[in-house]
Amino acid sequence: MTSFLCLLPQVLFNVKHVSQSNIVELDGACYDNNWILPTYRVSPSDGGFQADVTVKGMEFECSSVGGLCSNPREARESAAAQVLAKLRSMAGQA
Repeated sequence: MTSFLCLLPQVLFNVKHVSQSNIVELDGACYDNNWILPTYRVSPSDGGFQADVTVKGMEFECSSVGGLCSNPREARESAAAQVLAKLRSMAGQA
């Protein structure tokens, strides 16, 4: 499969509920668009944690790295927020 950085078909995004986490929102976008659920890799980094996340669809792959965080959960949230921003940007250009 050829890998494209956030080259997307039409993307569906629901309005985020205030208490909904970025992880849950990204899972929902994957479910709504029939993509494979995101995969996360969390690593210790400079006294904290950093995560990267990858989302794969039939014809694209989109990855992003989150910021340095104090715990693994926050690191996954940060990475999910970054990839959601990329997906929204690409959807706006479609």
